[in-house]
Amino acid sequence: MFIRLLVASMFTFGTFPMYAQANNTIVIDTYHMDVTGDGVNETIVLQGEKLASNSTYFPLVLIKIESQNGESWDITLPGGFKPTIQFVDVTNNGTFELLYKDRLNSSHETYTNNIYTFDGNHFKSIPVPKNSFAHGSFQENFILHIYLQPHNEPIIIDLKDQATDYIDVGIYDKEGQLPQQQNTMIEPVHSIETISTEEESTIIKTTQKVASMIDASEIGTVHSTWIYEEQAWKLLDAEWQE
Repeated sequence: MFIRLLVASMFTFGTFPMYAQANNTIVIDTYHMDVTGDGVNETIVLQGEKLASNSTYFPLVLIKIESQNGESWDITLPGGFKPTIQFVDVTNNGTFELLYKDRLNSSHETYTNNIYTFDGNHFKSIPVPKNSFAHGSFQENFILHIYLQPHNEPIIIDLKDQATDYIDVGIYDKEGQLPQQQNTMIEPVHSIETISTEEESTIIKTTQKVASMIDASEIGTVHSTWIYEEQAWKLLDAEWQE
């Protein structure tokens, strides 16, 4: 797996520079990688249409893939400020998938992630893993419980240092009681990273922000690790970071 990731990185950094066209459509990057599993590199072109010639935002992004035998495929993607592609064997079948990442705002806070794999002579989307269990709830006396996995004890977070802030937004009263039950908000996957194990399988690490429901102030993040098995994501572990 390390060798496969190293090869992918070499191809990723050996790309062509960006150039502009008259209709605000530009080629962002060009790659040569085997993404169909036939043992021959395809040409993968990542291109985007800018909102304006001096804009840094791409409302339309497209991946164009062409094989050496003349077959071609197009993948239309969500827009953003910094479209990139990584090549990773997410399915652990020996063929690279396309991991598309893009920044949705200029403040580096919100991202989109899409994964595509070649199947049945076309590219299909693999849904990004989602943590369906992680949640948090505020307890009396400025205590927060974060639950990461079933049957595990909650992580206990002391909020007394921020008591004034939580009183001001109405989560707690001055005695540390809850006027009403409040849960935290688990945001969608913020970022995806790929790591490898000794068994040479690709592991996906996702990050999700956790915030209060009332003022959306960030409390911490949930880091989860996943493996793709039998066409589904299997949650391996989850960790909390304040």
